[in-house]
Amino acid sequence: ELDDLYYMAIRLGVEKRLEYHNMKFTNFSIEHLHSLQNEGFQGIIAIGKFSENQAEELKSVSSNLVFVDSSPNDDQFDSVIVDFEKATRNILQYFLDQGHTKIGYLGGREIYKDHTSKIDDPRRTSFERFLSDMGLYQEAYVYEGKFSVEDGYHLMKQAVKDHEDEIPTAFFAGNDSIAVGALRALQDAGVRVPDQVSIVGVNDISISKYMSPPLSTVKVYTELMGETAVDLLLEQFSGRQVSKKVSIATQLKIRGSSK
Repeated sequence: ELDDLYYMAIRLGVEKRLEYHNMKFTNFSIEHLHSLQNEGFQGIIAIGKFSENQAEELKSVSSNLVFVDSSPNDDQFDSVIVDFEKATRNILQYFLDQGHTKIGYLGGREIYKDHTSKIDDPRRTSFERFLSDMGLYQEAYVYEGKFSVEDGYHLMKQAVKDHEDEIPTAFFAGNDSIAVGALRALQDAGVRVPDQVSIVGVNDISISKYMSPPLSTVKVYTELMGETAVDLLLEQFSGRQVSKKVSIATQLKIRGSSK
């Protein structure tokens, strides 16, 4: 949460909804799961990326289980997700409509905490698929690190170094933290935003609109994700047994960092 406010915002949405329903709750990390086996929890809302093995571990504590931001098994568990594939297509279509044909990607790589496998990022895969279909995908324009401001800075700095005068005219950043770092790197390199390079992030964190220039981004309704997870859990308490997967829409917000 300290590196990415995205998960904090989801958690706050969960907690506000639980408080509204006068439900008691506690926060814990999956590393402490075994100590909770006999605590008598009625349900679990699991926020973040979870493997199928981790999902089974959580199920051993409570069969009333909702995942937020991942869906380890659609047939067994409720989940609340964001349609990042559509959000990515919307960003890329916007870039194309603005006349951009050299489009870069700044993203993050993640693995499950139990190290069972790498997590496939729908933003990355959708980026490659969409631009490949258009005949515009360039592997050399793709940079990946962590979803942090620091890595956003270093990734963009490397992109400027690699391509100099041929730098992509538009970049899709996997989240706003990366975009914030990338903006700083462009400014330090004397690259004008958005005159020379446009950039769009994801999440619409609170500082996005106050950046210089204000950051174009995809609004993700994180609080609604948390609220929806609680509603799904209440449905399970009421007896629903068929799993449900809810996809939350996003909204592209164009500001001063892109044209």
